[in-house]
Amino acid sequence: MKNSEGGWKCPINDYEFCNSLLSNVVIPKSVKSIGKSAFKYCHSLTYVQFLSDYIRSIDEYAFRGCKNLKRILLPTKASYIGQYAFSGCGFTNITIPDGIKSIENNLFDSCESLQIVKIPSSIAVLKIYSFYNCTSLQNIEIPPSVSVIETRTFQNCTSLKNIELPPLVTSIEKITFCGCSSLENITIPSSVTIIKGPHTFY
Repeated sequence: MKNSEGGWKCPINDYEFCNSLLSNVVIPKSVKSIGKSAFKYCHSLTYVQFLSDYIRSIDEYAFRGCKNLKRILLPTKASYIGQYAFSGCGFTNITIPDGIKSIENNLFDSCESLQIVKIPSSIAVLKIYSFYNCTSLQNIEIPPSVSVIETRTFQNCTSLKNIELPPLVTSIEKITFCGCSSLENITIPSSVTIIKGPHTFY
């Protein structure tokens, strides 16, 4: 998908290309936001390129279920990525832009090929199920800016081996690491005063 005649002036609308047969997408500079479910379930989609770093937002479910999406470089100036936006995608690595404040619910849920995640220091919250069932994720570096890790964040990350919780975290929520059957090392800071059950590490 290309538009060589000026492109869209504003967003790519909600459900614009949902369930389409697109294989490659080049998003022009004129686009400033990606609507809800815009590319959801585009099973043939393998590659997405943004020609501008000034995409403000990628809304919820935008690329959900794009199971063959192997490569995407997120625009560096994005300030919001909605829940489930990349749930079920097929990429192996992702770099989250510096302007994002939280990793939303189920953002990378069931990204079963995901191995490397780069989280910026702008992130304060990892929300519920954000990395649920990321079965290839072995290590993740959580920046010291993160103060809240919600329940089930890393549930069923069966390859996760090492994790260090940042010093602003005060509690470990129930089921956060449930199903992390390969977990060998976890560093818990002295700021943590409560580990909430049940099944936090079950």
